[in-house]
Amino acid sequence: MTTDRGNGGALRVASAIFIAVSLVASACIPPELVSATGGVGGSTSSSIGGGGSGGSSGGTTSTTSGATGGTTTGSTSTTTSGTGATTSSTTSTVSSTTSSTLDPYAACIAVCEGQNHLCTPSGECVISCNGGANCDSLVKCPAGVPCVVQCSTIDSCPDGVDCSDASSCEVTCSGSKACRGTVAAPAAFQCPPGGCEITCVGGNDVCEEVSLTCAGECTLKCEAGGSCNNVACTGDCNVECTGSNSCHVVACAPGACTVACEGTTSCDQVDCSNACACDVACTEPTACYFDPVCPAGSGPPGTCNLNPGCTSAPSVCSSCP
Repeated sequence: MTTDRGNGGALRVASAIFIAVSLVASACIPPELVSATGGVGGSTSSSIGGGGSGGSSGGTTSTTSGATGGTTTGSTSTTTSGTGATTSSTTSTVSSTTSSTLDPYAACIAVCEGQNHLCTPSGECVISCNGGANCDSLVKCPAGVPCVVQCSTIDSCPDGVDCSDASSCEVTCSGSKACRGTVAAPAAFQCPPGGCEITCVGGNDVCEEVSLTCAGECTLKCEAGGSCNNVACTGDCNVECTGSNSCHVVACAPGACTVACEGTTSCDQVDCSNACACDVACTEPTACYFDPVCPAGSGPPGTCNLNPGCTSAPSVCSSCP
C-alpha cells in the first residue's frame, strides 16, 4: 500500500510538470505562426506558397512580393526596350550619314549632271565631248569630285575647261583642233588646288593657244606635233614639250615653272623672267632655238642661266615663298 501511493504520487508530479512545460512552450510560439486551426505546419506551408489552410500573413507576403516583382520586371523591360530602340535608331542614322559621306560614287551622282556626264565606280565625273556634244563653250566641272574631260572630236572644247571647283582634273584633247583656242581668246584651263593634267595628243593645231591658271600644280603635256603653239601659265606649271615643233612660245609667271623641251625644234622661246623659279631643260639638240630667259638671280653669271636652260637648284635662283 505504501509503495502504490508512492508511485501514484510520482505519476501525478510528472504529469503536472509535463502540463507546465507544454503551457510555457505554447506561450513562446509567435502568434503569426499559429494557424486558424492551431497547426504550425499549416502556417509554414502557407508561407511557402499557399499550401495549408492557415498562414494568412504568408499569403499576404507572397501577394505583395508578386506585385512588387511584376512592377519591377515590367519597368525594367520597358526601359531597356525603349533605350535599345533609341540607340538602334541613332546608330542607324549615323551609319547612313557616314556611308553617304564616304561613298565616292554617291557623291559623284549628286553633282555630276548633264548631257554626256557619267560617274565611274570610283567617283569620277566623266564629261565626254564627242559626237553631237562637242562642248562648244567652256566646259564646267562639278564641285567637290574628280573630273575627267574627254575632248575627242574635231573642234571640241574650243574655250577650254574650268575645273577650279573640282577636287582634281584630267583633260584629254585628242580630236583634230580640239582645245584650240584663238590668239584673242585662248582655250582657258583653270585648275583646282588638287592639281590638274591637260594632255594634247591629237593632230596639228591641238591646244594651239592655251592659258593655264593654276591654284595647284598644272601639268600640260604637249605630245602632238605642232601642239601648244602659245602657252601662258600663271601659278605653278609643269610643261612637257615632247611633240615636234611643240611649245613655240612658253611664258611662265608668277609661280614656279618647269619646262621640258624634248621634241624636235620645240621651245623656240621660253620666258621665265617673271617666274619666282624656273627650270628649263633643252635635252633635244634642236630645241630652244633662243636661249630661255631665266629669272634674275643674285649669283654669278651662269649660276641660274645654263645657256641654254635655267635652273632653280641654287637658293639664289629661287624667290618662291
